[in-house]
Amino acid sequence: MKRVTSLAVAGWAGICITTAAAAAPVVQTAAADLPVALRGAKVTVVHFWSPDPRCGYCVNDDQAFDALAQTYGSEVSFRRVQWTPWRSFPKIDLDIRLQGVPNLYVFNGSQAVAVLARQIKNEAGWVKSHIDGALAGKHLPLFGSPPPATPGPHAVPPGEPTAGELQVAQQLVTGLVLSEGVRQCTDLNASSATGLASAMRQWRKRGLVPADSDAPMLVPKFGVTAVQQMLVEAHRQLAGALTLNNATQAGCQELQTWLLKS
Repeated sequence: MKRVTSLAVAGWAGICITTAAAAAPVVQTAAADLPVALRGAKVTVVHFWSPDPRCGYCVNDDQAFDALAQTYGSEVSFRRVQWTPWRSFPKIDLDIRLQGVPNLYVFNGSQAVAVLARQIKNEAGWVKSHIDGALAGKHLPLFGSPPPATPGPHAVPPGEPTAGELQVAQQLVTGLVLSEGVRQCTDLNASSATGLASAMRQWRKRGLVPADSDAPMLVPKFGVTAVQQMLVEAHRQLAGALTLNNATQAGCQELQTWLLKS
């Protein structure tokens, strides 16, 4: 449920960070040392990266991270964990699901609170919003902020859907929103993956919820406005059903419990 804030990053294109002084805010950290480095810290931003030129997406991403680090003072720590060749992922004793490089995580202590699984280029606004949120003690909400409607031409629905069709569609949309919440929890708290996946399967089975793969039929059948209303309703209901409604370990455990009981 990542939303990219469109902000111009003036001056980044042409910056070449080569001096030791410019790169000083970023601390090179061995994978084995990272858990200890996070322990007791407040907000830490970690860049998982490889200098291997065969990692095409890694090229220049280190420079973008270094530039980001220079926009903060001592209230935020910036660390880079790197390895080569890029496919030789080290063992990282943290409760995160790291599936590729480059990858950026924001931590509050040892709890991961946000992840950017792509290049930093054009994403500085999104990253800064989550760093600032972590500094303010905010937790990443799972539900409550539906994405905006997608503009563009859409097929006109052939007719008024029945109440039964609308109910099934709402179940499908709710399932989509829940799936995204489960993904967020799993990315930030990898140990929750098995329990959440099982609970999600049971929730679908009890409610006879259509599979996420049926989602492409929603807009052609019901129209973009109706689908957006369904998304808003799903987020409203789920946000109201969960006390914590966040992607911390405790919040993800609450989501698992809710899935098993609902």
